[in-house]
Amino acid sequence: MLTAGRTDAVLRRYFSDRGTALAACQEMKDSGIRVVLLVVKESLQVPALAASDAGMSGEGYGWLAVMPSSTSPDTSLSALTSSGAEALDGWLLLTMSADMPESSRSAFMTSACRLNLTHYKDKYPEARDLLDKTAGLSLCASPEDIPLTALTAFDSVYSAAFSLSYSGSHEDTNLQKALSAVNFTGITGNVSFSGSSTRRGILHTLWSLRAERDGVQTLQFLRLRISASRPEVHEVVDPGHVRWPGGASGVPSDGFSCGDGYRFDPGSLECRPCAPGFARSSVGSVCSPCPPGTFCDREGCKQCIPCSEGTFQDGSAATSCNECPSGAVTLLRESSSIEDCRCALGFFRLDASTGLECEECPMNGVCPGGGALPLAASGAWGNISITRSVAFRQQNNLTQIHMLQRHLFHLCSKYGGVCRGQCSDALAAAEGNASSCQDTPNICGSGHRGRMCAACEKGYFRMLGKCRQCPPQQYLFVFGGLLAVVLVWFLLNKVVANRYESLSLMLLWLQLATMISSFDMNWHPNLQLIFQLLYVVNFDIDFFTPECIMSSPWTYLNSMLVELFLPLTWLLFNLMTYSLNKLLLRLKDSKAANAVLYVLRMARTEEELASGVDYRVAGTMSFLGITYHTTAIKSLKAFVCTRLPDGSSFLNANPEIVCHSGTHRLYMAFGSIGLVLYSIGMPAAISWILWRGGS
Repeated sequence: MLTAGRTDAVLRRYFSDRGTALAACQEMKDSGIRVVLLVVKESLQVPALAASDAGMSGEGYGWLAVMPSSTSPDTSLSALTSSGAEALDGWLLLTMSADMPESSRSAFMTSACRLNLTHYKDKYPEARDLLDKTAGLSLCASPEDIPLTALTAFDSVYSAAFSLSYSGSHEDTNLQKALSAVNFTGITGNVSFSGSSTRRGILHTLWSLRAERDGVQTLQFLRLRISASRPEVHEVVDPGHVRWPGGASGVPSDGFSCGDGYRFDPGSLECRPCAPGFARSSVGSVCSPCPPGTFCDREGCKQCIPCSEGTFQDGSAATSCNECPSGAVTLLRESSSIEDCRCALGFFRLDASTGLECEECPMNGVCPGGGALPLAASGAWGNISITRSVAFRQQNNLTQIHMLQRHLFHLCSKYGGVCRGQCSDALAAAEGNASSCQDTPNICGSGHRGRMCAACEKGYFRMLGKCRQCPPQQYLFVFGGLLAVVLVWFLLNKVVANRYESLSLMLLWLQLATMISSFDMNWHPNLQLIFQLLYVVNFDIDFFTPECIMSSPWTYLNSMLVELFLPLTWLLFNLMTYSLNKLLLRLKDSKAANAVLYVLRMARTEEELASGVDYRVAGTMSFLGITYHTTAIKSLKAFVCTRLPDGSSFLNANPEIVCHSGTHRLYMAFGSIGLVLYSIGMPAAISWILWRGGS
């Protein structure tokens, strides 16, 4: 469709010189004007060159020059330079001549103007402002003024526009047919091209200009005659070979406004999709670059797409968004800076910086994300404040991260402790500052204290792996409990080990099962109570500790010494009963001695005493076998430590003891004695006895 550009940007400019003309052309081009109606008083040289310099000549731009008083344009065109003639290629030129006496011309023009202008403005109200701006004064006041010429030329221009739009072609046969079909009521009256007229009046001739080697060739396009007797027009069509470069089917109705996601390309006069990284959703000829925080990854975007969570874009005209550094996400969409990237849930940074890579949360820890530091998970113990120590800061960054991830938090149950920490991923994400998620070492369960919550508070004792409050009758309770444990051990050793071999094998199996529980294999919580109950068959003194009657806490050293001296105590007990039995046999003539022998069921003769030695030896060896597992494990635990992020370590069996300290060396000394005497000594002694007996 032929278009005259933006109707709200019609300009009235004077092309007095080439510079002024070029500025006017550039302004029209920037405003989206594609077809220009130019009233020329003198030469076409200046506007033609200005249009060429501004890129408004040729395909996509149409120029209609009106020369008021000229029967032929040849006089004006002959004065053009070669460059001016070349720039006029494709222009249309409208000339006007009066085929009537000069005396009647003025009256005719005034009458025709007033009659038909009123009719036209009433029929086309949207053209009122356009007509007023074009004239700039009372249109019909002075027929000799140039605006009146432009007004009467409107019908000629509209005829060409109607024909071009209808024909769908800009040349030859189709255009001639379209011109023949024109019939409308214009400013000058009824315009139709159905026949010829001999009436005299004002004749408008539309010329098509062609640039040739020797100048500009003119071809008549159409002739429109304004009748002298009444405002009706009859036209003689004789176009010849006409070409109009200003029309383009892809041009939008107002010269530049394309649909959403498209822009007007003045070069091709088509609506082209916005390039990736650009979008357009409002009236205008330019696709706007996507602002920071958005992108467009394809052509024809109506709106820029906001960056999703976890991505950002700090530049304009982007075709994609950038991923946040590893372990970091953005909290909101449409993030425009890498500084918006913060640690995600399950990641952390010691310096709480943004826009940088985040590290995975330490084992047994919970990381709320953002700038929060790791917190101890449910059942774990740890304190991030250790990162402020000098020893930790002296390590390089990779070592620091590795140590934190592996050694910051530890499960309390592994060390015999009970932690009440209830922090979980969901709670940390929703309530990072909740009391149950506070990073503090005071997370021990009731009655527990110290590192890993492994020690008992004052007034508590350990039984079945947990610290329990001491009852009121503390001494009676402790001695009664210890007596019960001793009786159980005695029965296990005397009855099971020496009388029933099937039960002895079952006891051995239970001891092995309990020993397996010492390994960190992520046992189900329901098995922990079973393992604790089985401690009694291992003769483990930690099954029941006498802290209620002690002034100082029960420690791993106490437990290890009891285990080391327990076999010796059993051996001394047997030696004492043997010596007592032998002494009483020497006093067998005494009634008191015989009574004691009877009550204690001791040997009554030397022969019975001698035969009982084998029984005592078997009982002692059985007791050593029963306690062997526990004694060996207790001795080995003196050498097992767990590292902390600052490079220090603590003793697993007693987390309050710093490894390689003086106290720890004492523990290792006793552990070495236990390993030599029992773990190595007992198998060696049995092997020697068997070897000697065999030989």
